[in-house]
Amino acid sequence: MRHAVCAGCDPELFFPERGGDSTTPKAICRTCPVRQDCLNWALDHHEIHGVWGGTSERERRMIRRERAARRGIPFIDDDDRLPVRPGSLFTRSAS
Repeated sequence: MRHAVCAGCDPELFFPERGGDSTTPKAICRTCPVRQDCLNWALDHHEIHGVWGGTSERERRMIRRERAARRGIPFIDDDDRLPVRPGSLFTRSAS
């Protein structure tokens, strides 16, 4: 993505520690002309780390969950790779 604004930034900025502040990378993404392409790539490739297309890991997980629900297919959670759907026998264990 030659036209990505982040190409001129420190890549570490886009990979904050879990629960860390993603305000700055998201602000950079908001000005980027390829933001949607970047987000689509991250969603298509199940990228689970960092800020991509102005979204956090959690936000992308929600988008994937919503897409799966619209298609009527079980959502595979990237954190534990278990199918998660309302009313299913599969539940997320509390660790």
